[in-house]
Amino acid sequence: LFWSYKSVNHCPMGAAAITTTGFGIDREMVAEYLGFERPLQNSYRAIVTHNWLFFPSISIQAILLTLSRLLADLSHKSSSEVGIIDFPDDLIQISSIMPQKRNPVILEHARIRVNKSLELLNSVARIFSNIPYQDVNEIGDEILFTFLGTMETVHEAIELFKEIVRKMRINVSRVKQIALKMGATTTELADELVRKYEIDFRTSHRKVSDCVKKGMDYEVFIQLLSETFGEKSSMSKEEFFDILSVEHFVKVRRTYGGPSKQTMKEALKNYRKNLLAAKRKIKGFQEKLLESKAKLDNEFQQMLYT
Repeated sequence: LFWSYKSVNHCPMGAAAITTTGFGIDREMVAEYLGFERPLQNSYRAIVTHNWLFFPSISIQAILLTLSRLLADLSHKSSSEVGIIDFPDDLIQISSIMPQKRNPVILEHARIRVNKSLELLNSVARIFSNIPYQDVNEIGDEILFTFLGTMETVHEAIELFKEIVRKMRINVSRVKQIALKMGATTTELADELVRKYEIDFRTSHRKVSDCVKKGMDYEVFIQLLSETFGEKSSMSKEEFFDILSVEHFVKVRRTYGGPSKQTMKEALKNYRKNLLAAKRKIKGFQEKLLESKAKLDNEFQQMLYT
């Protein structure tokens, strides 16, 4: 988004019909009064509105596409068949006939706005296709109003998503149940065999896979170990289930980008740092615009009373 803003934050004023003018105008001064970073150097590019809405549309679509995927995932996770996510009463809708129904309609309202915005922004971007590189109406005021109107819907979608993140509740016991039932943590058991017995991962993977096929039973696992390592094989039942626990699986993944508590703390710290930097940059843009407007208003008033 910052790149998009920077790419279009150039003032077209002074380009005139296409070739600027023979009068000694100061385009830099005009750009400063209007809050732009600088004048758009190529005057032909200025009159054909070069990508002025295309770049912002594409950037915002990238954000909305991510939101749409997250909302689809949350819808699946909150379904009665999965039951990982719950929502409070103010974000659900009950049925007029089914007492048990708790439909998380906030997800639907967010999806409607995301998909509507995606379609409108896609039309804004698509309209630049096969349009002559000239000053034409197709990429003029009408498409601008479509873009600006869409921004209201985008804002609504983001606000709804913020409410979802704030208020959704994770069913931790259900997460553990699914993880253990589906064998999501068995990779760590295979890793532990590599570390403990110094074998290649392929062999370890095969042994754990055989154990999974036979119901992930501890006695079966010990038998498989004995067949491979003989008397030196050893792993208590407590150690076996501890390695397979969700808590252990997460705890040992301390690699950069992993889910351990420490790495997540570091990640959140960096995200907050980046967010604050982005807010400061946006504030700088806003202050620049306000300063330019104040300067323009002040000098205009002086002209009126001089």
